[in-house]
Amino acid sequence: MTAPVVDHAEVPGRRHRHRVIMWHVGKWDAPLYFAFVAAGIPIMSLLVADVRAKVLVAMCFLALTPFYWWIELEELRSQIAMRGLLEPREIDSQRKSMQLLYWGVAVAVVVQGFAWIGGWRGPFYGPIEWFLLVHTVAVGWTSMSVIYPLMDEYLQATSSQRRFEDPSH
Repeated sequence: MTAPVVDHAEVPGRRHRHRVIMWHVGKWDAPLYFAFVAAGIPIMSLLVADVRAKVLVAMCFLALTPFYWWIELEELRSQIAMRGLLEPREIDSQRKSMQLLYWGVAVAVVVQGFAWIGGWRGPFYGPIEWFLLVHTVAVGWTSMSVIYPLMDEYLQATSSQRRFEDPSH
């Protein structure tokens, strides 16, 4: 005799908990990315002298960035699964948080600018740090160029659904 196969996705409470968790993870992915870029890159350039260690950090960073896309898309899916619709306020919040990648790069570049202009013996960015900054801009640009239109499409689709379901209209 074999045990019956249980699809855990069909357990009602488990699926909802997964969506709530993914929604919260989606709220914190961009601020964490911002913190790594704004503080992590200057700290790495200041404290890590070994090029191999910097390459290892860069490789780990590159390996984890596809999860940023996945988490952003899961945040959209979680909103739809939890509420059945997308909330314009939540979409605005998600759009603003996605722009934190650019702000992280801006902060890191300003820190480097202070080191250059002020003669401060602070961090000096080498090719690896500059590559990570360019990569972050590329991740921000590509994710926004794909996910922003998706958000607009979903909002348009759910706004017509709202009109049909809302009894006040």
